[in-house]
Amino acid sequence: MTDDLLAEPLEINDGAIRVREIAGVGAVIDADKLQKYRQD
Repeated sequence: MTDDLLAEPLEINDGAIRVREIAGVGAVIDADKLQKYRQD
């Protein structure tokens, strides 16, 4: 994906995604990037 919607990229090591110790699913959506794809 050339325009990632995440605030920070996922960390992939040896084919596994590193699970972050933050609330939720471990990823934060960048609201400004998401706005680009909004359809009303």
